[in-house]
This record gives sequence, C-alpha cells and structure tokens, in this order.
Amino acid sequence: MKKYILLPVSMILLAFVSCTEKLSLNEPWKEIMVIYGFLDHTQAVQYVRLTKTFLGDGDNSGYAKIPDSIYYDAKTIDVKLYEYAGNAATTLLRTITLRDTILQDLPPGAFAQSPNRLFYTNQALDVANTYKIVAKNIRTGYEAKASTKLISILPLVSSSLFSVITGAGNDRSYSNFSFSQKSTPSTKSFQCSLQFFFADSFNNGSVTEKMLEYKYPLQILDNPKGGVTSNQIINGRDFMGFLKSNRANAFPANGAFRRARGVYLTQTVAAEELTNYYSINKPSSALLLEKPVYTNITNGVGIFSSRAYRVQGNLQRGGLMGLSDGTKQVLASDSIGLGFVYP
Repeated sequence: MKKYILLPVSMILLAFVSCTEKLSLNEPWKEIMVIYGFLDHTQAVQYVRLTKTFLGDGDNSGYAKIPDSIYYDAKTIDVKLYEYAGNAATTLLRTITLRDTILQDLPPGAFAQSPNRLFYTNQALDVANTYKIVAKNIRTGYEAKASTKLISILPLVSSSLFSVITGAGNDRSYSNFSFSQKSTPSTKSFQCSLQFFFADSFNNGSVTEKMLEYKYPLQILDNPKGGVTSNQIINGRDFMGFLKSNRANAFPANGAFRRARGVYLTQTVAAEELTNYYSINKPSSALLLEKPVYTNITNGVGIFSSRAYRVQGNLQRGGLMGLSDGTKQVLASDSIGLGFVYP
C-alpha cells in the first residue's frame, strides 16, 4: 500500500517561487532623517548634524564610507529653528534659517570622514525660550522635527584659591578642596571637571603649555525641576595620586623648569532628553548587549536637546584659579617626584 504525504498549499507554492526568484532580506527603502543637535546658549554658534539612513545589499559598513549614502544634497534640505516665548511655546517670536557648512574632516571611523557637513546659526539664543527644529526635504516633501527647552547654568561656589594642603613646612597635611553647584529648571544631569594647567620652560627660551583634566562622575538628578544643590569634594591625597598616575605621559624628566599655572573648574549641564540618550547608550556590563533605540525626533531618529557649559577661574589671575602656596610646595617636593620647581 502506498503512503502519501499531504503538504499545505502554501508550502507547495513557496517551492515553485523559490526556484525562480531570489529572496531579499532588505525591506523597501524608506526615507528616515537623522538629527543630532544640542543647543547651548553659552556658545556663539549652534551646530546641528543632519544625515539620512541608508540600506543596501551586502555589507552596509561599506555604504557608510560613501558620503552620498549619509549626507543629503544641501540644496534640497531646508532647516529652520523656530523660537517660541517661554516654556509654553505658544507664541512664535522668530524663525531662524540654518545654513550648511563644511568643518574639518572627521577622525577615521565607521562613517565617511569627508565632507563633514553640518547646519549652523550664529544667532544668539534666549535661555528663557523654547526652540523647535523642522528639517524638510524639498524634493520629496519629507520632514522631521523636534523641540527642546534651553537650560541656564549657575556659577560654582568655591574658595578663590585651589588648595589641597593645609599648614606649612613640617606641619603641612593634605586637605579637601570642595565646591558646590545648584541646578536650574530643566537640568537633568551635570558633570564637573578640574583642569590643571602647568608649563615646561627650557633653557633655549621655549615654553610648552600643558593641561591635565580630572573628571568628576556624571550626576543624574531625580527630577529636572531645579534647585538641587550638589557638593563636590576632591581629596588632596587623591589629587596628588592622580597626578603621579600620569607621570609617564604628562611629567617626563625632560630637564625643563616645570611650574604650576593654576586650575579651571568646568561644569556641563544637560537637559532630560540628552541625559536619557547618554544613559541608554553608555557602555553596559550586562549580558544583553542590544540597547533600545531612544529618540525624541518626530518622523525621524536622533536627539535634539540642550546643554550649557561654564568655566570658572579667577579673572585676576589671567582667567585661572590660583594654587595655594602650600599646594605649590608639595608639588615641588621630592616625595611627589613630578619635577616641579618652587617658587
């Protein structure tokens, strides 16, 4: 007796189709704009990167190296920034047209290095207002948009001199240098750093200015309502240890007369969208390596948010915050071994 196997009609049809047509894993191409822009009212020029997604057969990393796969023709793109009064964003105050420009080539990486095209405006922004970006492809009618509130930044509260040493002579001991800052409305995170400036002077008259940066951890606030005070502390022993850990690269034994110049305290604050984007995309130690896509671009992908940057020093000392005499003495001591001289 013969046995028969009955196959579903769909499987039979698939068998015939697979003999005559190639199977494509790519979906039909769909225009998706990519926008990255972080408005900062403390800066003279605002830049926005505007690119497009790409899709092709084979290894797509090859397409990433082709500028036409990434960048739009600037003549076909209209980018406008709309400024609205206050946080309510109901009253339009002005319309700013962003122009395209070519900046220095990007460093080698996954994407094309040149041309490094961005859109920019040098119009001053008002921290009290809300800004909406609308980018439109004139040729296809496609457009993407997003909006953000600007954030202000308050000065740090600290002493006028950077000091991690108390006392003098044999009575010297390590101490803490502390400062604090208060968040403003719409601030979701902030990060501070201390930039230590010094110079190597040589017998031939040449001088090499140098800088070493000590970064504090990023702090994410529970809410962006403002009014949150953060106290930062740097321990003197830890700071000297940080300098010694960079001895090979920053403090070589080159015969120079090495003198400390002073420090800058810098702070960067970020709005909620930018903070969320950073939190999601930061390196992870979890087993699940795939990260969710976070974007606040309507009809596109990317991030349009705001941040602010401030440098705090001492204007009476050429912009730098001076170092206490005890701190300079310890830097020049043999126990530190960094090659500084005093005075």
